Parts: sequence; structure tokens; C-alpha cells
Amino acid sequence: EELVRVAFAESIAGLAETSRRFLEINQGFLVSGTGEAAAGAAGAAAVGSAEAASSGQASGESAAFEEKLEALHTTVSKWIHDLVGDNETAGVGAGGARGSAGRSNLVKRALLRDITRICVFFGASGTEQKMLPLLITMINDRDWELRYALCAHIPALGAFLGPVVTENFIMPLSH
Repeated sequence: EELVRVAFAESIAGLAETSRRFLEINQGFLVSGTGEAAAGAAGAAAVGSAEAASSGQASGESAAFEEKLEALHTTVSKWIHDLVGDNETAGVGAGGARGSAGRSNLVKRALLRDITRICVFFGASGTEQKMLPLLITMINDRDWELRYALCAHIPALGAFLGPVVTENFIMPLSH
């Protein structure tokens, strides 16, 4: 089971990017389809009214795209939090808490390999809201290998999140 969780953690960044790409392609088809439909429906009407109808539909489709993108962000965030959550409640058995934490850390390290791609998927504000609390718990973990893996990615995270977030949240962790 742990091998499956590690493989899934290694695949999340690719799955997230691919699902976003499909969502963007679908949005492109919707926008190009409504532009043609609005122009065809206008027929002999003035060009200004056709553009107004098209822009009204495009803004509605843009809002729908944002809702779908937020749902996608929520789904991927849930996958990540389910993967790195405590396994102590999973019925590991006697003495399983220590072994469970070690196995969970393998999953966390696998997830950290593509943390930059995951952050790009979420965007700066999504990373700050959804990933930063998780990363903070990782830096406080007892496993030195997990902390080392996270520290190896801190420069990329700092560049992505910007100087304010880096100064306020990431730099205090190194002290």
C-alpha cells in the first residue's frame, strides 16, 4: 500500500498539470464556439450588439472556468492532504505509529520532488493557502531526511512565493 501511495505522490504534479491543461483546452473550445455562435446569431444585426452578446457570454464562461479551476484545486489539495495525513488511524497495528510515520515521510519526500510544479499549479495565493501550512509541518518533523528534502526546495519556493511570504513564513523556519 505504501508503494502505491509513493507512486501516487510522485504522479500528483503531472496529474494536476494535465487536468488543468484539459480544463484550459475545454475553455478555449467553449470561447471559440460561442464567438462563432454569437456572430452567426447576430446575422444582419449591428456588430456592436454581437460583440456585447459575445462579451456577456464570455464573462459567464470565464466565471464558470474559475469555478471549475477552484474545484480542481480543491480536489488536488484533498489528494495531497489525504496522502500526507497521519496513518495512525489506519490500523497499522502494535508499534505501528513509529513505522507509520517513517512510511508517511517517504510519501512526503516523494511529493516534495515536484513541489515546484505543484506550486505553479496552485498559483501563488493557492500555494500560500493550501501548501504552505503543510510545508511548515514538514520542516518541524523529526525526520532529518524530510527536513533536508524540504530545505533543498526552499530557494525555488521563495522565488515562487515572493519576498514578503518568504520573509514572513519561510525564513523564520530556518531559525
